[in-house]
Amino acid sequence: MIEHRFRPTYRFGLAFAFPFVALGAGIGFVAVFRDFHSDPGFDLGILIGICVFVAAVGAILLLFIVRWYGKVLINSAGVSARDTWGRWRAVPWDSVAGVRRFRVLGSPFVLLSSRQSRWSLWLARSLEPRDALITALVDAGPSAAAVRAQFEIVHHRVSVDRTQPAG
Repeated sequence: MIEHRFRPTYRFGLAFAFPFVALGAGIGFVAVFRDFHSDPGFDLGILIGICVFVAAVGAILLLFIVRWYGKVLINSAGVSARDTWGRWRAVPWDSVAGVRRFRVLGSPFVLLSSRQSRWSLWLARSLEPRDALITALVDAGPSAAAVRAQFEIVHHRVSVDRTQPAG
């Protein structure tokens, strides 16, 4: 049995890491406008450096946590990922009860519910490598079709006849 591993894209992770950058900027903003500069021992450069350091370290840590938490394994027997409480779960394809799209703070997820557990698996909708993901879901067979449908991108093209005058 071949097992395929997928992780959320870095872009997906950055959507969660960005608040740390905003937090660092906010701390710096508050510090500058709270009149700390009247203290002779106060150095604005050190404060800005600390804010940037906190923001960068927090963003990097959160990026790795999101990539670790969002790991998904797919094989012919089923899908494995973390559930609502962060516990690692394996769901066989024949026990999938429902699949739906869901957004948290603008980030897209696919929630996979099972007859085995009342907690859904959270799959980041932007897993990489994307082509391998679709191929793995096709190889899993017809029982994975509902999951595959949530990950496939459907492009609607509008054909316009440019030879006819508008009117």
